[in-house]
Amino acid sequence: MIEVGRWTEYKRVTHAIFNQFDDVPVLACFGNDEQEMTVQSARELVGESITFLDGGTCVISAGKMKLGVLGVPLFDSARNTHNGSFDRIIRRRVGKMRRGLEDLRTRCERVILLMHYSPLTPEAFPATFSWWLSCSFERVRPDMIIHGHIHYATNPNVMMHGIKIVNVAFPATREIMEIVIESAE
Repeated sequence: MIEVGRWTEYKRVTHAIFNQFDDVPVLACFGNDEQEMTVQSARELVGESITFLDGGTCVISAGKMKLGVLGVPLFDSARNTHNGSFDRIIRRRVGKMRRGLEDLRTRCERVILLMHYSPLTPEAFPATFSWWLSCSFERVRPDMIIHGHIHYATNPNVMMHGIKIVNVAFPATREIMEIVIESAE
């Protein structure tokens, strides 16, 4: 939603979203330009109009369907590898994501993973998931992964291992993307 740390862009983007879409929940995760931002500082800018999922979950009711969303917190490997704790941090993150997915799957018909960075490894795109992310899927897979870091992707929609992966980066799509979630019925 912002570019190069210009947090005031949140207000413009929020205004554009609510001008195009009426009465829809807006969920967000932090990206690499918001590394120093906290959920509290983001809420001070936009109020409660956007729900920031920084490692948290949200359940949305749409008619009879319940949609569960897990937000993946941003991980800056450059800041977190200097003390030798990278492996411990990744294992903790994988465990938390696995528990979040399992919990949402018991309560919801559809489950979405919301993250900034692409879950596809650049070396093998689109054949494999990022290793640490695939560890989270050992027991429960999300129905969809939404990400936005790859600004110049040629194909914003990819299916891999039965999971729809959607890149919503505005520079790649040139529009605010509306995603329709189908009921499993």
